[in-house]
Order: sequence, then structure tokens, then C-alpha cells
Amino acid sequence: QLELMPDKDMKLAYDLYSMGCTPVKWKERGPQAEGSGGVADLFDIIHSKIYRVFAFSFVPKPEGEEFAEPYREDQKDHLAFLVSGHEELFVGGDSLNGRVGKLLMLQAKQPISYERKSDGKIEKIFDRERGKKFHKFDWKQCAYREMHKKLWDKITSESTTVASAKEDIPCRTIVGDPSTPAAPLVAFSCARHYKAKTGDKRKTTGSAYLSIFNTGNRPYASAGNVALMYTVGPKGADTELEMLGTKDFPKDGANWLVKDPHEFVKEIFLLATNVMALAEDYNNKFAGRDPLESGQYLPKLGVLRTPICAGGNYKHPDVTETEVALAMLWGYHAVMKQLAHCPKLELMPSAAMLEAYSHYRRLRLPVHWDRIPKGTQGRGQVEGLFNLVKDYVHQQTSTSKAVADDATSGISPAG
Repeated sequence: QLELMPDKDMKLAYDLYSMGCTPVKWKERGPQAEGSGGVADLFDIIHSKIYRVFAFSFVPKPEGEEFAEPYREDQKDHLAFLVSGHEELFVGGDSLNGRVGKLLMLQAKQPISYERKSDGKIEKIFDRERGKKFHKFDWKQCAYREMHKKLWDKITSESTTVASAKEDIPCRTIVGDPSTPAAPLVAFSCARHYKAKTGDKRKTTGSAYLSIFNTGNRPYASAGNVALMYTVGPKGADTELEMLGTKDFPKDGANWLVKDPHEFVKEIFLLATNVMALAEDYNNKFAGRDPLESGQYLPKLGVLRTPICAGGNYKHPDVTETEVALAMLWGYHAVMKQLAHCPKLELMPSAAMLEAYSHYRRLRLPVHWDRIPKGTQGRGQVEGLFNLVKDYVHQQTSTSKAVADDATSGISPAG
């Protein structure tokens, strides 16, 4: 049994060791150096055969910019960007949803329902009550909203669905109607929900929508920017919707507040499984085909680019943003481990996402994982991974590191 003398460098080294990192100059030793093969073999065993965690990449931030770009001009692989939207299912407003909406309007020739001045700039209004300016946006006239609403009605009313590749990921994928107002912009649309019955048909949280752009409406006219993925995160806080700058917005969402932090983390986990399962189902069933006989053969999604969903204003106050991001990563993992046609995952960089990815690679769970019901879809896949690690790794490496500091960041050690 090994005990470590505590200091800052040792703690950092142990964290890197737990993530499976080798010293920077390790490769310079050469494959024949004494001990090199044994360590390399151990990493191969742990990562490839036992951990089976995925190596996700981060989107590079342009120099001098605060945020990474949802879509890039030099995009090569076929990309879908995930927007964490609103229960009314519109694209636009402010926040990240609005940032994507403005990009689609200005760089993809899509008529997102902002009001524009004669010089082409977006009109702003001043809300005296909040003392802020908002982009003038008519959410009721959003073409995406109407398309999403029609898909949502199909999800909640139709019994005919497209079967999933695996029975243990029940599929609610529905193909969209090409006659919707977004049809000139969208070559194909589909939607999915992880529940067989959604209860309140107005409660769109957890649903996901995939829109494949027509070739003339791709951001920056790039052949790689092919799709928009849209989802609705749970509400863990009764936060007034500031992005709209309007007072005529429906308040029904206040009745859907997720008050239990464990339930909130569960909803985030299921949201991620649903998003990835929709992307996988699309790749498996529709990519490379012309299902609507429109003359457009649909591209296969190579990359899903994801931010943190429901980690801001609507986050539960007892759940950290890192815990939200970690629950999402495990949700993606649960589907990617089972199904063969998933796109690669790219992460939008932030301090919380970087920390969550570190914990994911170290096989750590969200603190509020413990009360997620055992039968929750995808949970068994994640816990099966932990059992493998527990049997092989945890018995061979004595963990003397204190984990009290992890509780403050919303993380608990696996096993």
C-alpha cells in the first residue's frame, strides 16, 4: 500500500495519474526503456478495455475572444451544434440561443424573427423595469418554433415511431413534415423524447430536435455546418426569462420547476442520452438517404458540438455547473458505449466543462447521482463501467487522496 506525502505538486501529479496521463517526456525514453512497456500496457488496458471512457475534444477559442464559435468557417466534418433552448421551442432571443439565432440570420441567410433597422442591424429595446437593452425578437413568429411544435405534437400523440437500434434505449424519433414554414431552410427534421408518455403535453423539457440545413442555408456557406440540434433543459430555478424583453410570455413553465436536486441531475443525464440517441438514430436510419424524396441526400453527422445545458439561470441552486456538465458527459457516454453510429463529441470550453471532463476521465460521478432510480435508462451502462473499474483498478491502487474538496464542486468518487 502506497501513502503519499501531501503537497501541491504531489496532489497535481496524483490527479494527472488518475486521469491516465504520462509525463511529457515519457515518450523520449523509447519503447525499450526499462518499465516503459509495462506502464504503456497498463494505460492501454485501463483506457481501452476497462475504463472505456471517450476522449472528447474541446472547440478552440479564437484569440482574444471570450467564447468559442458555435459554427466555424473552416468546419470540415459534418457538424451539428446543440442549442439549449426554451420550453416554447424558439430559436433566437438573447443568451446562447440568441447568439446562434443571430448567426443563422446573418451568416446562413435564415429569416430568424429579429426586427432589423434600415442599416441591417438588429433593433434593440430598452426594458425600464430591468434597466437593460434586449434585441427585439418576435418569438411567436419563429419558423423553427412552429416546426418544433409540430414535431412535439407528433411525439406526444402518434403511436408510430422509428425503432431504435437498441431496445434499452426506447426511441421516440419522429420525422418532420416538409410543409412547415422552416422547410425552405431545412432539408430534413426529426425529434425525439426519452419518455414513452410525456404527461403534460405542454412540458417540452427533455425533448430534442434535429434540423438538417438546406445547402444554401448553412452557416458561413461551409459544407461542414450541416445541422442544428435543439433541446430543452429542466428548470431548477424559477428565473424570469430575461432574454425576451417582453411581458406577454406564458408563465406555465413555473409549474414545471424541478425542486429536488437529485431529480434535476437525473433530468440532465436523460437529456444528454436523448440528444445523442437522436443523433445516432438519424445517422443510422436517414443519413446517406433521401427519405423525403426531395433530391437531397442527407449528410452523416460526424461531430456533435455541445455546451452545458441548463447550467445558467435555470440551474438548480444546490447543483453546481460542473455537476450539470458531468451529468451530461455521462449521459452522452451511456449512449456512445452502446450504439455504433454516434457522432464524435466536441465540448464548448468553459471552466466548468474543463473540470467536468477531468472528473469524467477520472470516473467520478455527480454528487446527486446516488438517488437516481436504478432503472433509469442508461444508468446501468454507466454503473457497469464503474463495476469493471472497481474490480480491476480500485483493488490495485489504494486511494489515499481526501475527497472532501470534491463535495464542494459537486463531485463524488465512483465506487
